[in-house]
Amino acid sequence: MTINPGSPKPLIEKLARSLREVIDDLQKKIMPPPSVEISNKSTQPIDMELLNALLQAVQTQAEEMDPDMEDKAEELNQLLERHGNTNKALGARLADQAANLDFEEALETLSELREAFTHNTLLSPGDGDQPISNKNEK
Repeated sequence: MTINPGSPKPLIEKLARSLREVIDDLQKKIMPPPSVEISNKSTQPIDMELLNALLQAVQTQAEEMDPDMEDKAEELNQLLERHGNTNKALGARLADQAANLDFEEALETLSELREAFTHNTLLSPGDGDQPISNKNEK
């Protein structure tokens, strides 16, 4: 078998481009996102409609094993972080699972988040240990 000396160049260039993409993607996953500063934390209550929409979007993407789940999971994580929510650790765990494409584990974490909201165990900033009250409660 004879190799034409000019033929490997396009393959090497293609390989180099692919490796650069992999390295860039890995750097995004390895480098931690900038932390939310205290001055950026919201004193407003969490937008429950947005939260529910994000939970549903992430769940749908996890069920479909969609690798783009990472974006919505990170958005959800930032929402919880921005509001200083006590369950922000679950948001961070979900974002990590999405980044690692751990779809089954992400679904379990989503279930935990939904349960936390259902049982009003999420705290609003500055409320100490008082759960967010349900608008339907008197």
